[in-house]
Amino acid sequence: MPAALEASTVRLLSMAAGLSEDPGSGGGIGRLREQHEAAQSHWDVPQVDVWKEEQRSIDGPHGDIALRLYWPEAANSLKDLGLLVAYHGGGWVMGSLNTYDNFCRYLCKYGEAIIISVEYRLAPEHKFPVAVDDSYAALSWVAGNAQALGGDVTRLCVGGDSAGGNLAAVMCHLASTNQGPNISRQLLFYPCLAMYGNHGYGSRREYGAGDYGLSDTRLLGCRDLYARSEADYRDIRISPILAESFAGLPAALIIMPEYDPLRDEGEDYAAKLEAAGVDVEYRLYPGVVHGFMSQSGIVGIGLEALNAAAAYLRRT
Repeated sequence: MPAALEASTVRLLSMAAGLSEDPGSGGGIGRLREQHEAAQSHWDVPQVDVWKEEQRSIDGPHGDIALRLYWPEAANSLKDLGLLVAYHGGGWVMGSLNTYDNFCRYLCKYGEAIIISVEYRLAPEHKFPVAVDDSYAALSWVAGNAQALGGDVTRLCVGGDSAGGNLAAVMCHLASTNQGPNISRQLLFYPCLAMYGNHGYGSRREYGAGDYGLSDTRLLGCRDLYARSEADYRDIRISPILAESFAGLPAALIIMPEYDPLRDEGEDYAAKLEAAGVDVEYRLYPGVVHGFMSQSGIVGIGLEALNAAAAYLRRT
């Protein structure tokens, strides 16, 4: 039996009902992004101070890529910190360095790691695989500049939530198959992993009707704005759960909320990694919905999950 929805989550869902639109509802992409930014400000992660923050721009295959870098207090005395390349959520259509700012600050401070947040290009202006290309270019840049940043390249991690979790998972597959950067760990927070049809995951049917924050209409609408055609749905750079092999991938922390349409694919992905011999820490949080870690200004259990992610980072 599922746990009841956590009380603050019920309150959040009531607030969110008047703050969100689905793609294709007529408001346009600009309106969708504005609402996403506004909604995030209502329940964002509490802001914390970091030792240093810096904005940079690097070359990418499709033009300049903006990065926002954060250093913890430990960087004042240590030169071999772990690094996390972080990809924000938003269905590949929404989100920004700003919506992910407090999230990254928190992981930087309490994970005692250098965080590099990536402003990958958004759809539909930039269709798949542009976001993948930007994300991989940023990962490669961080690997090549780890020492100059004060980090230890052997402790290079990737992470992200929702669509950002998708990109983080994809980075691990691409790096493994293309002899790319050696990724130590992947931190996947309620990632999109199976974006093709007829996959049979019960949580999609049970929680995708729209009563739990992330509707199937919104999820698939964002996917269709991102993909060039239906043929892309089964590309492992959109649906990494379809990869032929999971062997040799980085150790993983996978965090899933109970009332999330993506819950079952997250659990399945963890099982595939474990079956391939990958060290996996899978955590299911009861009574909460998709996005709950970014909602921790209201949802207390979101901070609990963020602290678990920070502790995982420290263990690198």
